[in-house]
Amino acid sequence: MCRICTDPVESLVELTELDCSHCHDLVGIPPELVNLQSLQTSDCRLLATIPDTLTALTALDCSGCPLLASLPLTLSRLRSLRCKDCILLTSIPATFVQLTNLFCDGCSLLTSIPVELVGLTALDCSDCSSLVSIPDTLVRLQRLNCSWSTLVPSIPSTLTQLARLDCSGCNRLASIPATLTRLVSLSCAYCRRLESIPPTLTRLVKLTCTCCLLLESIPSTLRALEQLYCAHCPLMVLPVDMPTSLTQLTCDCCPLVAFIPATLVNLAYLSCDECPLLVSIPDTLVHLRILECGRCTRLTSIPSTLVRLRRLVAFDCRRLVSIPPTCNAINCAGCPWLPQNARAFPAHLPSLLRLQRWFRHGKKQVFKRVIRTRAFNEFVFHPDRIGGKLVKRQMEAELGNMRPAKHQRTE
Repeated sequence: MCRICTDPVESLVELTELDCSHCHDLVGIPPELVNLQSLQTSDCRLLATIPDTLTALTALDCSGCPLLASLPLTLSRLRSLRCKDCILLTSIPATFVQLTNLFCDGCSLLTSIPVELVGLTALDCSDCSSLVSIPDTLVRLQRLNCSWSTLVPSIPSTLTQLARLDCSGCNRLASIPATLTRLVSLSCAYCRRLESIPPTLTRLVKLTCTCCLLLESIPSTLRALEQLYCAHCPLMVLPVDMPTSLTQLTCDCCPLVAFIPATLVNLAYLSCDECPLLVSIPDTLVHLRILECGRCTRLTSIPSTLVRLRRLVAFDCRRLVSIPPTCNAINCAGCPWLPQNARAFPAHLPSLLRLQRWFRHGKKQVFKRVIRTRAFNEFVFHPDRIGGKLVKRQMEAELGNMRPAKHQRTE
């Protein structure tokens, strides 16, 4: 219970801040609290309205109020509004012109953001399944999270002040504007129509583009890039001249990745699990501390020059024959050619005996079964193959031998 539920209203009139979070008995806010500047009513399940007399409010947190369907138009002094998971909220009043921070993520019925909110610097409208667009008037916006707002078709090119953008799961998004040159962090994971990353994002430090099915490469102009996560990109090919600033790289399940660029001399973490074309790890990665390369079936060795390597995960690398001796934590299960996985000769003796018996007896039985199959005979004795041609010649010879004998009997 909160102070509204326990104290008389007269004792609360002079309050400027009030926290009623997680009060499941709260059904309303007294309209007499006209001096309130900060009000927190998050997770008040029975709260359905906010009084329109609270005109002094500058900060309002009404997240998790499932019965709240609207906000009063009179709260024009609001600078920060949090209405996360207000599932009945359909709109944000256009009178909130002083708003700088708006967090309305999870408002599934919210269809638009007012174009009048030109002072916004931070906007979180993620998981707003009915939101159809981002206003191009939000020119002061520095942080935007519209992830999993699946109806958003594009990011306005006028948002040139953006430093952080998360548009993951926006399936209709086909491109990132090249004008967003101040971006430091970009997350566009699960954007299945995204085909490229603009080369103008030269300030980008962190890029997450996991599961971008049409993304083919990363621009080599991203010289400030430190973290790159591009796992599950079936068309991804890493450029040869990747920036040396990169310290973390995740490219798991990228079937076309055949090499790790040797320019990544500052790389400390590398995850390249299930890259079937990967043949080797560059010996220039001298700062590498963690390496995960499980199920890289063509990988034969880990360079011994990786003296700082402390953790190695290389399970099911069937061709791996050597690893650095400096590793403390190692998971190399399923690598039969590594010395630590090699068993003594007596342990292999039963398998050798079974193999010997098969060569003596089993191969004859297998051969007999194969040559009796229909598929084998249709393949070998096809008229265009050697088996069919030999049979044809043999039949012609037999017929040639039979014809004279028949004439002799007739005479």
